[in-house]
Amino acid sequence: MDLQLQKTAVIDADSICYIAHWDTNSKSFDKPLEDIYKAINQIISNILINTRSNKYIGFVGMTRDYKRLEVYPDYKANRSKLEPLKHINDIKSYMIDTWEFHPVYGVEVDDIVNSVRLKVENSVLCAIDKDLLMLEGTHYNYKKNEWIITSEEEAIKYFWKSMIIGDVADNIKGIKGKGVDFANKLFINIDDEASMRTLVFDEYINRYDEYEGIQKFYENYICLKIRSNCPVIGFLTPTELDVNKLVA
Repeated sequence: MDLQLQKTAVIDADSICYIAHWDTNSKSFDKPLEDIYKAINQIISNILINTRSNKYIGFVGMTRDYKRLEVYPDYKANRSKLEPLKHINDIKSYMIDTWEFHPVYGVEVDDIVNSVRLKVENSVLCAIDKDLLMLEGTHYNYKKNEWIITSEEEAIKYFWKSMIIGDVADNIKGIKGKGVDFANKLFINIDDEASMRTLVFDEYINRYDEYEGIQKFYENYICLKIRSNCPVIGFLTPTELDVNKLVA
C-alpha cells in the first residue's frame, strides 16, 4: 500500500471524545480537562503522522436531532439513559477552535464523513466505527493503529447482513429470530447485491405480514445505510497541516 498517496485525512472525531476522556488508571471517564486536551492533541497527531496526511478535515457532532428519528423514533433510544461525558462540550469546542474541525448539526457525522471522503481526492477515512470501516475503500482505524481495506463485495455483504442481524449499539432490531449464522448461510455463493436485496426483503415479508415487513425493511434500511450524498458545500476545503501542532 502506497501511503504517500493518502494526503487528506477525513476524520470522524466523535470517537476521539471518548478515547481522550478515558482514564486508564481509574478505568473511568473521570479525567482532568487539561489531560483530555493533551490526549486529543496526541490522537490527532498520531492520525496525521500515521496516515502521512498533509491536510485534514475533521467533523464533530453537535446535536442528536437525527433525521433517522423521523423514520424510527427508537433509533439510539438505548443511549438516552447514558450519562454524558463530563467535559463533552468543552472538548468538542476545543477540537473546533484548535484544530478547525467542523461542527455538524442535523445530520450524523458518519454520513458527512462518508459523503466528504468520496468527494475529496487522495483522502483516507479515519474512524473506529465498524460501520464506517466496512464501507468500500482503504481506511485507518486510529484506535488500533490499523489499516482496513474493505472490498466492494465485503461492503455490500456487510450491509445486507446487518439488515438481518440489526445493530444493538443503535437499538436497531433486525429480523426477529434471525442472527449471524442465518445471515451467513443465506448469502453462501451469493455475490451480487440485487440477489442479496431480494433475499433479505423476502425474509422480512416471510417473518412479518406484508405491510409490517415492508415497513420494518424501510425503517432498518434508512437507519443502517450510511449516506453518501449529504450536502457538503463548505466542508470540502481541507485544513493545511501545521506541523507545530503535532505531538511527537
